[in-house]
Amino acid sequence: MLLYINRFNPNIIEVMVRPVSDIIVKELVPAMRAYIAKKLVEAYGLSQKQAAQKLGTTQPAISQYKRGIRGSKASSFFIQNQQVVELLNNLAKTVATTDVSDYHITLELFKACEPLLAGLNQ
Repeated sequence: MLLYINRFNPNIIEVMVRPVSDIIVKELVPAMRAYIAKKLVEAYGLSQKQAAQKLGTTQPAISQYKRGIRGSKASSFFIQNQQVVELLNNLAKTVATTDVSDYHITLELFKACEPLLAGLNQ
């Protein structure tokens, strides 16, 4: 099945010629990284530079995440899913309080996508 998140209403998933993996990599993961970046700065008091170092990105990227310029397309797709929000909050806490690799963060972000995709394979 090929799905597409409607750009005007991210809560609507349309059947299109776009693979699910493309949606995950280009929209869901960046939105989740934006969520975590905001948590690191707002809830854990990290500077944008510190958050960037923890997430393996740049300070301007964190600034864009905070302002909704980057990673905002699909946030409403997962923000109402309590299980995903809890996974992201736990990941933000882990990133804020320990040294974790970018590889570990990426794996956890993909795991956070699982609850959203669970119903698609039925």
